[in-house]
Amino acid sequence: MGVHDDQSVYKFTVPASLIPESLFRLGCGLVNPEISNESVERELLSGQFRRQIPAQDWLERCSGNLTHPYNRMAKGAQKTIRSYTSEELKTRLIAFFNENYSANLLKLAIVDSRSLDELEKLVAAHFGSMRNLSINQLKISTHPYEGTLMGVKVRSNCLSLGRKLYMVFPLPEQTKLHLTSPDMLVSYLINNRCKGSISDCLERRHLSTNVFGQLVNRGSVGFDSYCVTVFHQNKELEMAESENKIITIVFRYLAMLRQIGPLEWLYNTFRVERRKGQTFDDENSSTGPRWKLNPLQYYCDQLLECHMQRYPLESLFTARYALPEYSPRAITDFLEFLKPDNCKVFVSGFGTDESHMCTFLSPDGKLCCEPDGPNFCSMEKLKPELIATCSAAWPSSSCEFDTELKLPKQNLFLCSDFSLRPDETTDQQPQGPRLLRFEAGPHTPAARFWFQQDNRLQTPIVFISVDLVTSPEPLVTDCASSVMLDIFVVLLVDQLNSLESQAKQVDLRLKVSRSKQGIQVCCSGYRQPLPSLVAAALSRIFELKITEHAFRKARRKISALEAQKTHKTDLCKSQLAMLLNSACSWHWSYQDKRVAINETTLESFMIFVQRFSSQIQLSSQPQRLVSEDEDEEDKRTDAAVAVMSLWSRISLAEDEEVVEESSALQQTLQEEQDQQQKQQIPRQLFAEILVYGNATAKDAEAASQIILNALPSPTQRTTETTFEAVRRRVYLLPSGSHHVLS
Repeated sequence: MGVHDDQSVYKFTVPASLIPESLFRLGCGLVNPEISNESVERELLSGQFRRQIPAQDWLERCSGNLTHPYNRMAKGAQKTIRSYTSEELKTRLIAFFNENYSANLLKLAIVDSRSLDELEKLVAAHFGSMRNLSINQLKISTHPYEGTLMGVKVRSNCLSLGRKLYMVFPLPEQTKLHLTSPDMLVSYLINNRCKGSISDCLERRHLSTNVFGQLVNRGSVGFDSYCVTVFHQNKELEMAESENKIITIVFRYLAMLRQIGPLEWLYNTFRVERRKGQTFDDENSSTGPRWKLNPLQYYCDQLLECHMQRYPLESLFTARYALPEYSPRAITDFLEFLKPDNCKVFVSGFGTDESHMCTFLSPDGKLCCEPDGPNFCSMEKLKPELIATCSAAWPSSSCEFDTELKLPKQNLFLCSDFSLRPDETTDQQPQGPRLLRFEAGPHTPAARFWFQQDNRLQTPIVFISVDLVTSPEPLVTDCASSVMLDIFVVLLVDQLNSLESQAKQVDLRLKVSRSKQGIQVCCSGYRQPLPSLVAAALSRIFELKITEHAFRKARRKISALEAQKTHKTDLCKSQLAMLLNSACSWHWSYQDKRVAINETTLESFMIFVQRFSSQIQLSSQPQRLVSEDEDEEDKRTDAAVAVMSLWSRISLAEDEEVVEESSALQQTLQEEQDQQQKQQIPRQLFAEILVYGNATAKDAEAASQIILNALPSPTQRTTETTFEAVRRRVYLLPSGSHHVLS
C-alpha cells in the first residue's frame, strides 16, 4: 500500500489461483471497510502509518510556501495520531472514507491470464456495489514554490544529502505533453556521458561522478517539478566553490540547448534510445534482467500507478513511450523554465557526514539528525556574478566551459519513421519468401531478390540478408579452403567492428558470417536506415586491407576456437550442420582442421582470395614484410604487409628494400590469374538478397537497388538457373545463416 498527498494505492502480487479471493477481500475493504476501535488499535500497534521522507524532499517542503497543501508536513504536527483516542481516530477515519472513497475515483488494473470477460465479471461482483458520490479528483492548481524566493541555494543546517546536489525547477503540469515529452529529451541529453556532455566536463575537473535529470512525480496532479541531481566529490574546504562550478556547468549546457534550438535528428536519437531501453535482447539494458523476464510486471511496478492517475485509458501503455509527435515549440517552452532565476539548489550542510543520507519521520516530525539551533536550513541568494555567467548567451568568451560542452554526434543510421507499413499479403502468395522481378542493366551484379512481409508479429523491425557466393565452381572443396574462408570471415568481422558498434547505438544489428560457399551479411532493425547500413557494410568489405599481422591474428583466433572443441562436440555439430545444410566447416574433423590451419600461409590465403574473385589487380606501394620471428613485434607495430581491395581491387605491397621477398608472392598470384584466364573460368559474384519484416514490395525493391549499387559490376552475367539450388522458397533464412547456429 502506498499513501501519497492526494491518493492511496493498494498493490498486491498473488498467485493466479488466488485472484478471485484477493478481489473479494479488496472489494470488502473498499466498499464496506471495518473501522472499529479494535481495528484502529491494531493499526496503531503495527506502525504502518509512519513515513520516512528523504532529506531533499523535506528541504523542498521547508523552503516552499508553508501555506500550500503539499508542504503541510514540513514541520512536525503539534498533535499527532498518538495524541488521539481510538474513538476519535475512528470518527475521523469514517469521515475521511465518506468524503473521499467514491466509485468514480476508483481505478483498477489486473494483470492475469484470464479472459477479459472473466475479469469483468469478477470486478463487477466485488466492486459493483461501491457507491458513486461523483466527487471531483483532487487537483492542486498552484506550485508549492509559488510566492517564494527563487534563484537561491538552500543549505541544510545539519542534514546530509549523501554527496548529492539537487537543482529543482518548478513547472506547470506536464500531463498533456505525454505525446512529445520534452522533459525526457532534456533528461536524455543531461544524462548522456558522451564527449562534451555535462558528465564529461565535470569528470575532467573531478567534480562529479554522475549527473541525472528527470521529471519528479510527487504523486500530485496540478503541478510538476524537474530535478537535476549531481553526485559530487566535494571536499569541505572547497565545498562552496565546487558547488558553484557544478551549477555553472549545468546552466551553460542548458544555455547551449536553448541557443541551438530543437533538432529533429536529436529528438529521433532520443526516441530510438527510449525504445532501445525496453527491448528483450539488449544485454546492457539499464533496466536489468527483471525487465527482460517480465516487462509487463516491471511496467506495473514502476509506471502503472502514475499513468493510471494522469493519463487516459487509451494512452495507459503508450504515454511517454511511443512519442509519436515532434514539437519544437514544446521543447523550446520547456527549456525556458530551466533558468537560474527559476531554480532552487539544495546542498548539504557544512561538516555533515556525506556518507549518510538523512530522513524525516512523519507524522511525528522527527529528524534523524537534530539541528544546531532553531533553524533547520539557511537560504542564500545566488551571487549576481554567478547568475550573470549562467544566464549569458551561449557561447560566451568569458566562460571556459562553453568550448568543452557539445551535443552528441549524429548517427548516420538514425531512424525517423517507426510506423508499420500497410499489409500486402494475400492468400494466393506462396509459403515463405517470394522471388521479386526487377529490371537489371548490363552492369548490374548477378543477383536474385527475395521478399516476405511480416503480417503476424506486427513490429517495426526488418531483417535483410545478403549471401555472396561465386560461380561456377564451388569455393570450398576441402578442409584447407574451408579454414581459409573462416580466416577470411574473421578479417571481415574485424573490418566491420566499428560499423557494428555504430549501428548498435541506434538499435540496429549487423553480423557477418560464413555460409556454405561464401559469406553472409545480416542486418536487422528499423526499416528506414537498414538498406544504407547493408550498403555501408558491403562497401567496407570491398575496401578491406590485409596486413600480415592481421592475417596471423585471424589464424590464431581460428586455431584457438578449434582447440576449445572436443571430439564429441565436433561430431555433434558436424551431424547437426549436415541436417540443417549449414556451413561446411563442421564437416571435417578437428585434427584435419588443425593441420590445415598450421599449413595455411599468407601466400596460400591470397591465392584463395584470388580464386574468390576474378577482378584481382596488383599494385606496388612501399610497405614492409614481417617475418615469423617478428610476430611479437607485429602485435605492437601492426606494420602493413599487403593491401587487398576485395572483388573490385586487391593490391599487395612491395618495398625497394624487400623487392626480392615480395616478388615471389606477386609472381605466384600473377601465375594463378593467368592460369584462370587460360582456362576461361568466368568467376563472378552472385548475390542472394532477402528482405523480411515491416516493408512493402516497393520498399524491398528500393532496398535492393541501394544494396546492388554497393556491389561490384560483373564482367559477365550468369543465368538464374546456375544458382537455382542456392535458395528454395521453403527456407526463410539463408543456408548457413548465423541465426541458425550461433
